[in-house]
Amino acid sequence: MQFVETANSFSSKTEVSNGVLTVDAKSIMSVMRLAATKGTVLSIRADGQDAEQAVEALAKLVEDGFGEMQDE
Repeated sequence: MQFVETANSFSSKTEVSNGVLTVDAKSIMSVMRLAATKGTVLSIRADGQDAEQAVEALAKLVEDGFGEMQDE
């Protein structure tokens, strides 16, 4: 899962939330619990030395549709 792999590439603690549930972004099982589908609004937080870079990378990944979105 790209999201978890990207989160794990940073040393900061990272979390993602769907507004109801907040989970560890570095755990595939936790991220799957969000049951996020297209259109789900996510919040990404990070705390640590590279927190800003982690949030930017994860947000870009989501915004870009994980590389699966095609130009319409």
